[in-house]
Amino acid sequence: MKKYPSNPLLPNDIYVPDVEAHVWEDGRIYLYGTYEKKDEQLGSVFHVYSSDDMVNWTDHGVAFSSSEVHWIDTKSLWAPDCAYRNGKYYLYYSIPTGECGVAVSDKPYGPFQDVGQVVGVQGIDPAVLIDDDGQ
Repeated sequence: MKKYPSNPLLPNDIYVPDVEAHVWEDGRIYLYGTYEKKDEQLGSVFHVYSSDDMVNWTDHGVAFSSSEVHWIDTKSLWAPDCAYRNGKYYLYYSIPTGECGVAVSDKPYGPFQDVGQVVGVQGIDPAVLIDDDGQ
């Protein structure tokens, strides 16, 4: 009998709203989203999940934490998105004030190190696009 993915994909006590999915060079699908687990503070950390078959998922643990954000005092991180460029993965995130920041890693699942605020960007749920011309 063929095995199909379940719905939801992740255990029932883990919530990942605002999810963005990307397939990187290794052929795996990676999920980036606000992370909430029952009885834990909403959005204080991001976990990254990956799969090569959409059935079996790997939790790569804490990829980024609000304790790493030093440009503003925040305990919540929301709605991340990730982009790959020039050998680095860039994790864009928003905070409750609507400001956005970016963190960088050599791996798609982190750990990510904060680079700082994306100056001039205001809003939530950042989405990142590398255009055909590389911008």
